Amino acid sequence: MKQALYVTCVYFIFCLFLFPLLSIANWLLLTLTILLLSFIVGYLTYKIRNWWISFPITAMLVTLYVYFINSKSSIQIPVQVPLIMGLFYLISGVAKQLWNNR
Repeated sequence: MKQALYVTCVYFIFCLFLFPLLSIANWLLLTLTILLLSFIVGYLTYKIRNWWISFPITAMLVTLYVYFINSKSSIQIPVQVPLIMGLFYLISGVAKQLWNNR
């Protein structure tokens, strides 16, 4: 559970940096949904220790999140942002799994 709270705190700090760039309504929507998503992802990663199972679930949640934000607000998240983040997460997860199996 601490991992979920840690991930949520990191993303809240990220959202604080976005505050001057967005309107208050968009910032609240983005912050609340990012915090909810980060808590769910952190909790899933904590509960499901198998990275190969948690990665597809996380990728699906992030894809749904980007679709929700792009359709419900004036913020438009480019598709490249979650793809680059997912690629980084995939590479770091594979490296961690290979390092642990060594």
